[in-house]
Order: sequence, then structure tokens, then C-alpha cells
Amino acid sequence: MKIFNKKKALALLLSATMAVTIAGSSISAMAVPASSTEIEYLRVNYMENPLGIDKDDVRFSWAMDSNLIGQNQKAYQIVVTKDNANGAVVWDSGRVEDDKSVAVRYDGPALELETRYYWTVSVTDATGTVTKSAPSYFDTGCDFTQADWIVAGRQEAGAPMFRTQKTLSKSVESAKLYISSLGIYNAYVNGQEVLAGEVDDTFNPGWTDYFHYVNYQTYDITDYIDDSELAIGVMVGNGWYAGNIGTVANYQSIGDPDVSELALIAKAVVTYTDGTKEVISTNTTDWKSSDESPVLSNDFFDGTSYDARIAAQVAGWNDIGYDVSGWDEVAKFDYTGELRPSSKAAASVDETTTHQPIGGEDCFKYSQIEKPVSEGGTSEYATGHVVKQPVDTTGDMTIQPGETLILDMGQNKAGVMDLTASAAAGTTMKIRHAEMLNDGKLNPEIEKGGSDGPKGSIYTVALTSAKVTDQYTFAGTGDEVFEPDFTFHGFRYVEITADAEVTIKRAESKTITSVTDQTGYLETSDPSVNQLVQNTLWSQRSNYLSIPTDCPQRAERVGWTGDAQLFAQTGLYNFDATAFFENYIDVMNQSNSNNGGFYSAIMPTGFVGFFASMVSCGWSDAGVIIPWTVYQQTGDLTTIEKSYDYMTSYMQRVYEQGYSSPMFGDWLGLYPASTPYLNAVYEIYCTQLMEKMAGLIGETEDAATYAAKYLELKEKFMEKYVDENGNVLSATADGGGVSNHGYPYIDNAQTALLWALKCGLYDTQAQKETYVENLVKNIKNENGAVRPEYGENTLSVGFLGVNVLLPILSEVGEAETAYALLMQDELPSWLYSVKNGATTIWERWNSYSVDNSFGDAGMNSFNHYSYGACLEWMYQYMVGIKQSATTPGFKEFILQPTVDTQSQITYANGRYDSNYGEIVSNWTADGNGNLTSYSAVVPANTTATLYLPVNADAVSDFQGIDGITFLGMTTNNGQQVAAFSLSSGGFDFSIQDGKLSVAAGEGYVTPTQANKTILSQVIAYAQTQKDSDEFENVIPMVQESFTAALENAKSVNTNLMASQEEVDGAWKALMNEIHKLGFVKGSKTNLNTLIEVGESYNLDNYVEQGKAEFTAALATAKTVYNDGNAMQDEVDSAASELLNAMVNLRLRADKSLLEKTLVETEVADLSSYTEQSVDAYNAARAEAEAVFADNNLTESDQDVVNRAADNLKAAYDALTRLDVGQAATVAGDTALSTSGRNVKTGESSPIAVAVAVAALAATAFVVSKKRR
Repeated sequence: MKIFNKKKALALLLSATMAVTIAGSSISAMAVPASSTEIEYLRVNYMENPLGIDKDDVRFSWAMDSNLIGQNQKAYQIVVTKDNANGAVVWDSGRVEDDKSVAVRYDGPALELETRYYWTVSVTDATGTVTKSAPSYFDTGCDFTQADWIVAGRQEAGAPMFRTQKTLSKSVESAKLYISSLGIYNAYVNGQEVLAGEVDDTFNPGWTDYFHYVNYQTYDITDYIDDSELAIGVMVGNGWYAGNIGTVANYQSIGDPDVSELALIAKAVVTYTDGTKEVISTNTTDWKSSDESPVLSNDFFDGTSYDARIAAQVAGWNDIGYDVSGWDEVAKFDYTGELRPSSKAAASVDETTTHQPIGGEDCFKYSQIEKPVSEGGTSEYATGHVVKQPVDTTGDMTIQPGETLILDMGQNKAGVMDLTASAAAGTTMKIRHAEMLNDGKLNPEIEKGGSDGPKGSIYTVALTSAKVTDQYTFAGTGDEVFEPDFTFHGFRYVEITADAEVTIKRAESKTITSVTDQTGYLETSDPSVNQLVQNTLWSQRSNYLSIPTDCPQRAERVGWTGDAQLFAQTGLYNFDATAFFENYIDVMNQSNSNNGGFYSAIMPTGFVGFFASMVSCGWSDAGVIIPWTVYQQTGDLTTIEKSYDYMTSYMQRVYEQGYSSPMFGDWLGLYPASTPYLNAVYEIYCTQLMEKMAGLIGETEDAATYAAKYLELKEKFMEKYVDENGNVLSATADGGGVSNHGYPYIDNAQTALLWALKCGLYDTQAQKETYVENLVKNIKNENGAVRPEYGENTLSVGFLGVNVLLPILSEVGEAETAYALLMQDELPSWLYSVKNGATTIWERWNSYSVDNSFGDAGMNSFNHYSYGACLEWMYQYMVGIKQSATTPGFKEFILQPTVDTQSQITYANGRYDSNYGEIVSNWTADGNGNLTSYSAVVPANTTATLYLPVNADAVSDFQGIDGITFLGMTTNNGQQVAAFSLSSGGFDFSIQDGKLSVAAGEGYVTPTQANKTILSQVIAYAQTQKDSDEFENVIPMVQESFTAALENAKSVNTNLMASQEEVDGAWKALMNEIHKLGFVKGSKTNLNTLIEVGESYNLDNYVEQGKAEFTAALATAKTVYNDGNAMQDEVDSAASELLNAMVNLRLRADKSLLEKTLVETEVADLSSYTEQSVDAYNAARAEAEAVFADNNLTESDQDVVNRAADNLKAAYDALTRLDVGQAATVAGDTALSTSGRNVKTGESSPIAVAVAVAALAATAFVVSKKRR
């Protein structure tokens, strides 16, 4: 047996070390510390206590909150009861031995509609303790068969009102309201606005494809009922369905094509204390409507007009006892779309993010405008300037007719103003909204750029046709409050005017958003980077509004899918947006169904049908990418399973027809890749995702098909787009040209190289390295070599490159370049907008500059989240909180903090509130870019692998603590790092005098546990051996058992509840495997050569003797060759036996001439020949036949065969007839002679063996054979 002596020596040395350690160790248990574990964050379908969910899709999630290091879940038990926490048990899961606690599916009897279910979960933890959660609940959806869709008798004003009233006959136990509309509604019960708990939700039922379905919501209205009467009032506004957006989307065709009917459906279910129920549903008998609404007009683009005088006249319209004698009958409306229960993406007014005017120079009044010098005025500004009059925003602000009040609310956002003001009855106040104030300049480079008014006025030209104006007409009753309904605006600044004196006593900007629960937090030592983070959060708040939109201010505000998909990962870190995305995936899948199997660039439609129907790379691909991204963040396959058939249809369409659009490519990229190039890479990327998703849900045949398709597409890509020098021809391969925005396509464009690297589109390592070199060269842009008008260390990516730029740079070892881009503040860069005063993310890199004023007004949003996708890198690489590739959803995850080696950032703090709990990753560094400290929190019931950027010396004598296992030095993202396995808990690392140490985080405790000193040392050594190149030479059997023992040892090491017996057993088993590392695989080159030669033999050409031995030797050789665990001695023995068997084979003698002679000398009748000649002939023939029948004659017996043939021929020729001199008249062949020629004898002498020996001639193997 060949032993790898180095490893054997190390193993023996380690054994000796361990023995000494054991002899000197004292294994004693510590006292059990105090600890606490609670089960919290109970959710159903990623929502807390949701009302009105699909009864056939119920998924439970919970989290463990514990200060016990190593705490985890061993088992769970879910109990679901009906109506109350102590009600009848509907489903008891029983004890389930599983650590899963996210998206556990309900598996009980069918649930009932219109029912509240309570549930608890009891968790068995690592100590064996069972902890039970507090009860949580969910309500199922509604059966609307008893309710009618109704419309108002008249619909001329902006928001018709509906109401009904019912006398309740008994004491009320509970009451629910199920409601939806075509349009958006505000619902009231007994005069009170109905809220979602304590949340002021708005714009329900949300934006869906109204042609086919609309969502409905469920409210608990029990607390709104305090007597024997129930009055329900509903006001319905235009929303997406009937406003300007709906007109573009053609929603009016749902009913009367000339009218966008605002329709309502509602059902209240009142449960009495005796268990009986009463139902109040919309119908044409009990409901009335009125068109005398105080909301005169309303639209998302144009704003709301409200008359408080009318409001005073109809006061109480939604309360008990209101006189409806003047109201209209309602009419039934025939809506054929589906009603689906969902509040997953409901928008609300976020009261926690309200802003007041910030005061200062941008809060002022003006009534005079100074014209520019060019127009005869005195203003030095090209467009003139307003003459400011300071105002005190902390007190009353009074404006007169002709005066304009400008307020800077400090934060760009989506929302509305909330004002308290007083004025005489009939006075009308107008509030216009804007993101920016004019700077008075013209743009010297862009004709459509620059200010659209005097300096200090609001900049509105980029709002396109949106009027963004709210109007309020005062009732004259004193202090009046105006917070407009049925509209929203994107704004930081407001302009307020009035037609009579108005005194404003309070001004606040309210935020409207569908994401309120922030889950991601980032903070660094650099204030500008911190502002970039805040800007991204605000752009997400502003644009995650029912669906992910592009912008909240201009006349657009639609679901551009490119923006949605590229930002989805960042969005899921920033906020608890899983339910929001599940809603949007439903929207996209419905769009796919409507379109005959393909997704499109805008979903749902609502903006310029030509754009909306485009199948565009990176845009319509959102239907594939977003379900994958949600799965990565949650580990929940539900969205993939629901979307799979839709995704399959879409990919088939792309394969067969390609992308239908030359739009939109790397939107707004500078020197971008061509759109056809991006078509190719996105088709490849989506194919890769489909292969993964198919495999995950068990569609193995599809997965194989997608894998083959990837190789096919890759081959085509390489042939077309990569030249012999490794350049990526992202422009010239498609004939060059310019982008939609006039930027020239170039080869080796940043986005092109990024996607080639991301998708593995290279055949050799050299090609990959060339891609990286060209990417860095492009970014560095030395002396403007690539982009003459831009500086060094600048980006040029557009929308389709922004989310992959920094991550790919880090993954290829260019973290320093990534930091250089992040910290750049010259155009184009992320911090350029920050430097220019931005509070949200801009649509363009150059939307505004102090020097050149505003960019192209045709498309110039200042609240567009796409470029904020850089936060994905900040989460996953800078602070380093990243999902595991093998276990998504953060059950297991990666911590890979990346320090800025240039010391521009000296600390970074990151936190992500995952479905399992809070993950923390904080680091500090010195002025030389060296790590000085690191802190991590790993939630209970999870584990992490930490890659810490320190050198080998720092961990040369590292002493671990409970919950941490040092795995050795390795390379991660091109950087040398120390790897650690972390159990749940809090851990604080520090580096002092060049050495790394660690302590448990504050408040964390460890349980009673065994001494693991030896185990940790053995694991560290074993990991080093496994990571070495020599491990590949170990036989697979030992590799497998070694790896299993190592993983078990790690598991025991991280299991803080492991007994001493388990610990000792784990390290001893691993030590035994270390000893086996000497069993290395044998070289099989010679054996393979012999097998190939042996398989070429035709055994029919050989004598029987030796054939059986050869056949057996060949079979044995094949077995050894196919045995991955065969060592060198076994290989050599099999080769030797096969060669011996080959040498011992003997070719048969060639009897072809003898056979021919036997045939041609046969005489049918010998009676006419002399006796003597016949006797001689018979003797010769008998001899020939005997020789022919002897199968043991070999090539060495050829003379015997030849002699027999010659003798037979001679005897035949000598046959003499009885008549003297007359020869026998029989057939003959004078050529039948062996004289003077060689008879061929099969493979001869033996040639095949000679070939085999020649092939092996230079080897020690043959030398050894010759010596035998």
C-alpha cells in the first residue's frame, strides 16, 4: 500500500499532541447560567394577525428570541382552534421533529370562510425545554354570493357616497366587514373611519388587473358598534381604475365604455353573543347613494378638490340616523372579474415619518418676480428670481391674494400635505407640489434642461401633464383641517396660494406607502454614504405603493418591471416586503395569462400601451427573477410553485420568438452595451434561474432541459460576442449604434462584462481574467481613455448594470475598486446626487447639478429607486449579511464583512431583521484599512459561516469560545480570510497586538456544556487537510467518511448542549479518519491502456488454453479501474495479471488453406482407382481431417497444418485409375500448395501484445515485468 507519508506524520504528531492534551485536561461542567427563550413574531403568510386570507394558502412562521448561545429548535407543534384561543381544535400538527419555522404549511381539514382561527406553536429547544407562544390569529376570506356590485344612481361629482343602516336585534359578539370597489374607497361605520387595526390604510383595494380580478379587504368592526344600530358609509374615489391612469389602461371598457363606473361591493357579518349571525350586503334595496360629495374631483396625477361647505351640509352622512330621503337609488353593476382576498400590498399613511417645514432660506413668501437682465430686469439669473420674504414656520403663516408661500418640508416623498388653516367661508386655497425649486439657470449642455421658472419658484416641467394640485374651499368655521383623500404626490416643496387671506397654523407632510416595517439598517463612518442609504429607503417608501412603481410625481407612476426586478433584492432587505411581492407576483402572473403566456415591460398596464406590451430583456424577465429573489430571501418555494407554469410559458416564448423589443436595454447607461447583447445575457440568466427553480420543485426533466439550453446559448454567445483575445464585443457584434438616450454602444462595456462574469460566460480562466482586467480598465478610465467627458473611477452602468456592478467587483477580488466607486462623488456616481442635496434617489445620474442646473425635463424624476440597488452590495458585502447559496432564507447564512482598505470608511454597522430574527454585522478598521473589531449576532435557530478579513498570524493561536469553531484560513471573494462556524448567539471579536480574540456578546450566556478544547483543535487541523490540494488524491471512500466525520464534529462543536461523551466520540472518530488520509488513489493510466488493448482482441483467433484466464483478468482489471477507492497496489496487481494473461494467449494456427484443400480434394467415388493410391489418399485425408479438427493447434504448429494440406494434395494428385495411365477425373486446384509462401496466422506473433508493451515501454510497470 502506498502511504502519503507527510499526512501520516502529521496525523501521528496530532495524535501525540491530543494525548498530551487529554492527560493534562480537566473536563468539568460549568454552572448553568440564566437564560431566556421566547417564541415571537408569529405571522401567517408573512403578515401579523392577517384578516381575510385565502383559506387554501395558509403558511405559519415564527421566530425564537433567546440569549442562549447555540439555542435552536428541535421540534414544533402547531395547534389551530376556531373562533377563540380556547375553542375547538381544528388541527394539531403533533410533535414534528424539524427545525423549520418559516412558511410551515397548514395541513389540516379544509378551513371555513368568514372565520377567525387562533393558533399557537410550542417549540422544543436545544435543552429539551418546551416553550409555547402566545396565541395569534388569522381570518379567512368571504363568500360574496349574497352581495351585489352596485353603482351610484348619479355619478357626476368626484367621489359618490353609499350608505345603509341596519337595526341590530341582539347583543353583538363580533362583526366583520368585507369590502372592495372599482375605484378606491374610504369606509365608515357609525361615523368612524374604518382602520386596519391602528393603521390608516388607504387606496384600497389596490391596483390589480381590473379586467380579470380585484382584491378585497377584511376589517374587524366590532369596536365601532356601540349600540343597536349599524350604519355603513362608503365614499369611492377614482384611484387607478377611473382616473387618468385608468383612462390610459382602458379600464372604462369594463362597463359602459363612455363611463368609468365607480362600483362597490360589501358584506358585513355580525355575530351575536348567542352564536347567530346577521348579514348586511350591498344590494339595490337597502343601499342608497348620493352625488353631493364634498370631494369635487380627485386624481392621482392632478390632485383632489374638496369643498368644506358641502362637507358641512352632508355632515353625518356615514353615521346613524342620517336622513337619506334625498339620496338616489343604487343600480346593480355587472362585474365579471374575480374577487380575491388580499391586503398584502395595502397602502397606508405612515404617521412615524411625518415632516414639518424645516425653515431657513427655502421657506418664504413672494409676490414679486425680478426678471433677468436679458428681459430688461435686474436679476443675474437667466430665468429671473423671486423676491423672498422670510416666514417663521414655527408660528402662524398668513398669505394674501397674490402672495405665494413656499415651504421646504425637508424630505422628498410620496404623500400629501396635512394642513390646519383658517379663512373666510368660500376662500379657496391651492397647494401645488414639487420635488425641486428652480435655480434660475439654464443648462448649457441640454436644450430641454435647466429651470422652467425664476429662481425660488417650484420646478414643475418634469411633472409632464400631472397638475399635482390640491384645492380646499373653506367652510369658515375656524381652524379647519385638510388632508386630501384619493390622491398622492411626489414632493419635497409645496407652493400655497389663495384667493383671499388664509392663515396656516400647522403644516405637515404625510407619507403614504405600502412598506412601513423597516428590516434593514446600515450606518457607516461617512455621512454621505449614510445619506445615500436614507435616500434609498425614502425612494422605496415612495414607490412601493400597491405595486412597485417607477416614480411618484409625474403623469406616469406605473409598474415598470425592470425597475422592480433589479431593486427587488435591496427592497427585501430594506423593508418587510415579502407579502408585498407576493401580491405583485400575482399581478404579473395574471398579466402573463392575459397576454397568452408572456410577461411584459409594464405590469399591470397603465401607461402607453405600446410600452406596456413589450417583451424586453431585464423588464419582462421580472416574472422569472422576482419569484427567485423572494425565494432567496425566505426559503419559501410557494411563489415559485405558483408561478412555474407561467414562467415556463414565458421562457418558451422567448426561446421561440426572442425579445420583441429593441427597448430598453441598459436604460440611461453611459457608453452602454447594445440591447441585443443584453437580450442574449438575460435569456441566459433566466435559463439558469429556471434550471435551479425546476430542480427545487422536483421538475428534474425540465431542469436537465434548461441545463442543456444554457450550454447551447452559452456556445452561441461565445461564438458571437467574445473574440480570440477575450474582448466582449458588446457593440460591434451587433453593428454598433447608440442607445435610446443617444449614448454610444461600446465593446467591453461595464454592464456587458458584469453580466458575462455573473453568468459564467467564459471557457477558460484566462478569459475570465481578461474580462476582469477590461472591467477595471473601463472603471478606472485613466486620462478619459474610455469616457473622455468623465473622470477616473467612475461608473457607466444604467439600470441593468447597477445592481450587479459592486457585487461582481467584490466576487472577483476587486473590493477596492467597488469602494472607489461607492465613495466617488463626481458625475456619474451615487454620491453625486447626495453632494447636490438629494434626499431620494434620482432617475438619472445627472438629473441635476449645481453647475448645469436640471437635466432633460422629458424624463427627470428625483424619486426613482433603481440606482439605490447599490444597497444590495452594502448589505451583502460591505457589512456582509448574505444568504447561503445552499440554504436560502437565512436559516444558514454568510457573514463576510469587507473592510475598506483605503480607509475612506472606518466603520460599518449593518442589521437585517430576517424571518428568523435579528442579524447583526458591525466592523471597525484603523487608518490603514486593517480590521480592528467585529461584532455579530446570529439569531436563535440559525447558524452562520463567518469570513473575517485577517491574516494567518492573527489566528495562529486563536482560542475559540462556546458557539464558535475556527475552520482555518481560506480565500473568499479573492481575499485571504479566517473562516469560522458560528452557532446562534452574539459574538464580539477584537484584534490587539495583531492577534484575534473573541468574547460572547453582552447579555448572551452559554449553557452547561462539555469541554471542547480537543475537538476544536482536531477540527481545525482536519479542515486544513481537507482544504489542501492533496485531499483530492485520497480515495473517495475515505474522502466521504472523512467529510462526514468532520461535519459531525462541527455539528457537535456548535451544539452547546452536546454531552462530554458526544464530544469525545466526535473528535476520536475524526482522528481515526485523519489517519486514513494516507489511503490515496492509485494511478490507473497503465491499467487503462492494457484494458483498451485487451478489449480489441478477437478471441475467436486464439486457442482455448488461456482464454478463460484472459477473460477473468480483463474483467478484474475493469472492476479495479472503475473502483474509485482502488489504491496503487490493487491497480498494479490487476494490470500485472492482465498483461500476463495477454502474453499467455496463443493465436490459432491458420487452417484456411487446409480447409480449402479438404473441400477441393474430396472424391465421391474411389472405386475406379487403384487400391494402393486409394489407401494413400485415405490416410492423407484422415490425417488432414484430424489436424483440421484439433483446436489446440497454435501458430507454432503451423508446419503441422501445412504439411497435412500438402500431403493431402499430393495423395489426391497420385490417385491412379484402374486403367493404366489414366488420371482420375476429379476437380482440383493446382494452386493448392504451401510451398514458398507464409500462411497468415490471425493477429500473428502476437502483435496486440507488442502494441500494449510498446505503450507501456517507458514505465516502471513494464520494467518490473521484464525482471520477473
